[in-house]
Amino acid sequence: MFDFVAISAPYILIAVAFVGLVFLSFRKIWTGLIILLCAWAYNYHMECIPLNIFSYYASSWSDNGDSRQERFRILTYNMYSASDYYRSVKEDPRDLYGFLIAQDADVIVLEEYYPDLCTALRDSLLQHYPYLEYQKFHCSNAVYSRYPLSNWHEMEVKLEENALDKYKFAKAKDLDNLRRMEPFRYNASVTVNLPNDSIRLITCHLASNHYDQIREIQCDTVSYKTRIKTHIKCVVAGNLEREVEARYVLEEVKDYREKKVKTIVLGDMNSVAGSSPLKILRQGDLLRNAWWEKGFGLGLSFHNHRVMYFRLDHVLYSRDLTLKKIRVADVDYSDHKPVIADFVSP
Repeated sequence: MFDFVAISAPYILIAVAFVGLVFLSFRKIWTGLIILLCAWAYNYHMECIPLNIFSYYASSWSDNGDSRQERFRILTYNMYSASDYYRSVKEDPRDLYGFLIAQDADVIVLEEYYPDLCTALRDSLLQHYPYLEYQKFHCSNAVYSRYPLSNWHEMEVKLEENALDKYKFAKAKDLDNLRRMEPFRYNASVTVNLPNDSIRLITCHLASNHYDQIREIQCDTVSYKTRIKTHIKCVVAGNLEREVEARYVLEEVKDYREKKVKTIVLGDMNSVAGSSPLKILRQGDLLRNAWWEKGFGLGLSFHNHRVMYFRLDHVLYSRDLTLKKIRVADVDYSDHKPVIADFVSP
């Protein structure tokens, strides 16, 4: 149930803030201030809508501040290469390639990247990003880099090793027996070897709700009430899967922390701000939420054919890195939008 609260958090915040302002306009000062204070506290707890207006708009993306040697720019993008979006640029990806190159990122991380569909894009990107690693077994995540990559590791969720994880997957199956339950997921990690430093990237594509696939299986005559119940079950079951994945990612982060390895966790989390998978990743305060620290506003990165809007793509980073700026690029090559962030090592 908590994740349904997280999904509706932006609307709750806007509504509560509006009520508070109405009370203030009618000179109910203390009532209005208390309501606004409650909205602020709720927003802070959920890390939902950051208001870093000065740092967000004061940060230039023209590299007038930090030199290339000092900053590390990363772009993460669920490109949905199996979709109708990508078919239009599959053979001639000049527009997409031009956009990616123009961002001047040091590392480009792509989710839902299928090598057999991305050969033309790959050949173009390799001219500027000579180092490439991608998932050979699951074919979902790829990392293009200007700098050498090493220690590529594909993370596999093993249910038999943890009773709690096994219980959550079993519960997800009971809730939704139509969904594709997988004993592994599409997460991987790699070390980026910078000239004077190294950073460990964990690239994630956490479990989807699979609502579209299940809707296709169901008969068109299914009632609206049944569809609502199905959607709720999809969200709950998918969230249970994402919680399991998040726990595995967190264990890897803890290991890097003990070894004092600088770490960035990023990608399509299929989770909104304040949801339990993100809360798990933030346990122990090992990672900071980049959008909450330097972003401004909702930061919506998933638009699903311009109907549904959420912030599902996230960047989390260890405290031994300094985040300079972050933004969501407004392009429509996929049902997601790219997220771009600049870091420096203190």
